[in-house]
Amino acid sequence: MVEVPSLLFELDQLLPEADFVSIGSNDLVQFLTASDRANPRVSSTYDAIGLPRLRAFRHIVDAARRYNVPITMCGELAGRPVEALALLAIGMTRLSMGPASIGPIKEMVLNLELGPIRQAISAALLDGADGVSVRSLLEEWIDKQNLPV
Repeated sequence: MVEVPSLLFELDQLLPEADFVSIGSNDLVQFLTASDRANPRVSSTYDAIGLPRLRAFRHIVDAARRYNVPITMCGELAGRPVEALALLAIGMTRLSMGPASIGPIKEMVLNLELGPIRQAISAALLDGADGVSVRSLLEEWIDKQNLPV
């Protein structure tokens, strides 16, 4: 379970030994942002799919792919449509979520043309693309493709 930022720098040692890997999105985002997601005074100061967090997730996904290790996203993040779309756009193919989220996420996925969204997110994730709102970019694609979210 990748839940602490230090593991981002140890994936090349960890993944050859692993049968699978899961990203613990709740804890990893909290530790990456050094803020308490349950504290209303600071919880709104970050977006879980902001550029730095999405870059970290993509780094893990790319490493898992390099080592041919199955990867799953766990936590609340995977069960929210916009966030799930961001995860799919960076190559995540396994999302773990609560039962109530399965129907809406499945409906979105079945109506989705992922290729152009992947290209847009890849361009946004390039180093130097600061100031880009991944959330706004995804919401535009949701509107363009008339996705049910």
